[in-house]
Amino acid sequence: MAGIPKKLKAALLAATIAGGGVGGYQEMTRQSLIHLENIAYMPYRDIAGVLTVCVGHTGPDIEMRRYSHAECMALLDSDLKPVYAAIDRLVRVPLTPYQKTALATFIFNTGVTAFSKSTLLKKLNAGDYAGARDQ
Repeated sequence: MAGIPKKLKAALLAATIAGGGVGGYQEMTRQSLIHLENIAYMPYRDIAGVLTVCVGHTGPDIEMRRYSHAECMALLDSDLKPVYAAIDRLVRVPLTPYQKTALATFIFNTGVTAFSKSTLLKKLNAGDYAGARDQ
């Protein structure tokens, strides 16, 4: 885990120790996205001009107001439900919690539809882990 910031490393280790239950890779994914995306409590326009708030949340439900930390975590959890469902539905090979975390982070940013048609998924389901990683 060289090169990973101490705060993220601690969160990942804590989630790993928690096992595959409610914590597991889902908590590692949350912590990774919070670290990578940051939390914006006030809505802003991203680089593409899309209205965004909290941890990369977009959509017509965004109100121009300050969001609480709890609201941001609820939005993130809601946004991650289809991501986790896509992994369960589309991936046909075994994955470690770290691989699931990386995959969930990828899907969160690219979208379920793009992932479902991706070369990454085809390679992964063929058992070509190295080829999938290189996508």
